[in-house]
Amino acid sequence: LVGSLIGFGGTAGGLIGGSADADTFAGNAVRGAGNPVSGNILLADPVLGAVREFDFRTTNVVGTFGETGVMTAPVALAFDAENVLYVSDQDGTVQIFDGASGLLKRTFGDVTAAGEEVTSLLFAPDTGNLLVVDGRAAQPLREYDIGTAALVGAYGATASIGQAVDATFLG
Repeated sequence: LVGSLIGFGGTAGGLIGGSADADTFAGNAVRGAGNPVSGNILLADPVLGAVREFDFRTTNVVGTFGETGVMTAPVALAFDAENVLYVSDQDGTVQIFDGASGLLKRTFGDVTAAGEEVTSLLFAPDTGNLLVVDGRAAQPLREYDIGTAALVGAYGATASIGQAVDATFLG
């Protein structure tokens, strides 16, 4: 839930409880992801300039994920098929981190131009390429080659979408 970290579980998905740590350590979080390596929860907080990690069992803060000072204002994050974390800053710079250690592997590149704003990242199931959801652009879903970081173009028929915030694939 926006502005909070609340656990649900059991066979009926009942409320487990909220984490007070989320208010303190990621009060301005805009996006989250589950870490497939640890199972922990990662929240991108652009005000803190960090990605915070929370224990998936207790929802208590574990610490900061990734190297200190590498990110300035993270707004979107996604894991690829090899458990590598891609994080976009507000300026469109995407950094790549090892999903197990949190160490910076490399900079992927800049995925924005003037007037564009990253709101979410995900990966195309057919190509494995990075998809950028843009909240302001005329092409709200752009595809970038995973190997070269080059812009492939608009993903799918996105011309009729006015403003995108997030995307997902079914199946």
